[in-house]
Amino acid sequence: MIDRGVQRTRVACEDTVPNGKGEEQVKTASRIGWSWLAWLMALAVLAGCRHEPPEQRLRGEIARMQAALEARQPDAVMEGVADDFRGEGGWDRDMLRRTMQLQLLARGQVGVTLGRLRVDMAPGHATVRFDALLTGGDGRWLPDEARAYEVETGWREEGGDWRLVSAEWTPVGEG
Repeated sequence: MIDRGVQRTRVACEDTVPNGKGEEQVKTASRIGWSWLAWLMALAVLAGCRHEPPEQRLRGEIARMQAALEARQPDAVMEGVADDFRGEGGWDRDMLRRTMQLQLLARGQVGVTLGRLRVDMAPGHATVRFDALLTGGDGRWLPDEARAYEVETGWREEGGDWRLVSAEWTPVGEG
């Protein structure tokens, strides 16, 4: 049943404010909302312009590459390796990629545990030293193999991104 005696009324969130000319102006909630939205967008843009310090970005790249290796994504690891990479015993970028793929094919699971990163920064370059424990196996509860290494890596900043340019590793106990 419709009650014809009731009129619909539209309620708007309005307030009046002086406009500086002796008159009052209606200030609606939508106008207030848009100004807050504009401020929030401006803050978001400013926050996006904030750059991480170079060392923080380098540590982030190392963590990204470690996670990609454990996730068995060699292409994602290689994104962080410079075209002119040189490694232990004269390895180049292609040899690193092929060896990584072979090791991933031979093992059902690969683990990488890094010790404390000791970072020496220079403008556009960095050296990072750490201990690494590499584990592998068939994916069961305990790894079948484990080997510890002392690692020294060289990095170059290219367009705001860090690229691995060199790596030397020595098995712990053989150095």
